[in-house]
Amino acid sequence: MHPALKFHNDGEPEYMLKMVTNQRLTKKDPERDVRHFELEDPSSAVHYQVGDALEILPSQNPSAVNAFIKRCNLDPDCYISIRAKGGDEVSKSSPVNGLMDRIKLKTFVALTMDVASASPGRYFYEIMSYFATAQHEKERLHCFATTEDEKERLQKKRLQKERLEEFASPEGRDGLYQYNHKE
Repeated sequence: MHPALKFHNDGEPEYMLKMVTNQRLTKKDPERDVRHFELEDPSSAVHYQVGDALEILPSQNPSAVNAFIKRCNLDPDCYISIRAKGGDEVSKSSPVNGLMDRIKLKTFVALTMDVASASPGRYFYEIMSYFATAQHEKERLHCFATTEDEKERLQKKRLQKERLEEFASPEGRDGLYQYNHKE
């Protein structure tokens, strides 16, 4: 497994760094927020030279990871393997190369997916429509996957988590029923 993808279990980071600069590089735009960060090591435990790179892996709220896995009806303790699509070669330096071994699903989700704030694209909705069992869910997901509804999708910028919760929840079914039975 790629060293960067090893899950740190004891709850504490290996190094605690202090952020001394957090400067936005892009204009105020909800679509894009690029920032320049400067970090300082108050303990001087980290040694580096010019040209070294720092990889920062943001942590996710464990309850959000668990909720995502539960909502998808998956086993968090099962092991998965990642393979290149269509027999493509994976670069030896690619982090995905280290995932060719088995990895626990919960660890994979926690380290590689943004379950709390990612905004899904059309392909996400297209794939989700294949797994929807109710016809109204299939139709709604198909609408989000088409370019005609691109503007609506971008305006709402709904989160994957919210989309997953919107369909098949008791409240969602009740709301849909009430909407369809208006007088």
